[in-house]
Amino acid sequence: MAKKLKVGVFSFSCCEGCQLEMFQMEGEILDLFGEINLVNSRLIGKRGKFNELDIAIVEGSIISAKEKKELKEIREKAKFLMAIGACAVTGGVPGVRNNISPSIKKKIRGQMKKHHLEKVHNLAEIVKVDYNLKGCPINYKEFVVVMNQIVRGITPKDVDIPVCVECKHNENLCLYKKNKACLGPITFGGCDSVCINEGFMCNGCRGFRPDGNLKTTLKRIKRTGMDEKDLRILLDSFHSLGARGG
Repeated sequence: MAKKLKVGVFSFSCCEGCQLEMFQMEGEILDLFGEINLVNSRLIGKRGKFNELDIAIVEGSIISAKEKKELKEIREKAKFLMAIGACAVTGGVPGVRNNISPSIKKKIRGQMKKHHLEKVHNLAEIVKVDYNLKGCPINYKEFVVVMNQIVRGITPKDVDIPVCVECKHNENLCLYKKNKACLGPITFGGCDSVCINEGFMCNGCRGFRPDGNLKTTLKRIKRTGMDEKDLRILLDSFHSLGARGG
C-alpha cells in the first residue's frame, strides 16, 4: 500500500469559512481523507508536530510579522503549498485596509497592534504558491477535484474562463439585461456561477482575469444606476483591484 501523503491545513487572518466548506463535504471528504494523513488543522482541533509536509493547505491573508514568519516556516516544510480562498489568494476582506485613504489609516493606526504590517498581503506576495484555489468561500466540488489531482501527482490547471461562461451553461439570464450590476464578465470562473444561480450578482471574490475589460465593465455597471460609493465598496470588498492574474 502506498504511503499516505502528509497534509497540514493552516489558517491566518480570515473567518475560516473555507475550512468549514472543506469539512462539510461528508462522504467526499471521508473518501479523500482515506488517502491522506491529516496532521494539522486548528479548526478540528488536530495539532501535530511535523518536520515536513507533502501538502500545505493555507487560508487567510498575512497582516502581521508573526504570520509572515509562520507562513515562511510552513513553506520551508511543504513540498506543495495551495492557497485557498480570497483572503489567501487576493488579500480578501482584510485587504480592504490597503485601499482606504491615508486619513482613515491615520485614525485606525492606534488600534493596530505594533506587530501589524503596513500592508495586508496575500500568500503569493510572501512565499511561492503552487496553486491558488479561488473564491469566498471556496467551491467544495472544485476543492475535491483539485485535491484528487494533487494527491495523484497531477498539477491542477487554473480555470481560465469568466463567470459569464458558466452563467451561459447554467442558462441564467444575464443580470445586465435586468439592468443589474455584475462583475462576472471580468471575474475568474470555477464557482459554477453560484451567486447568479441564486439570484445575486457576482462580486468578484475569485479575482479579476488579466484580460478582463475593467473599464468597459465599470461603465456598464454605472449605467445600472449604482453610485460611485457603492461601486467603490463593490470593487474593494475582496481587494479585487489587486487580484489580477492567476
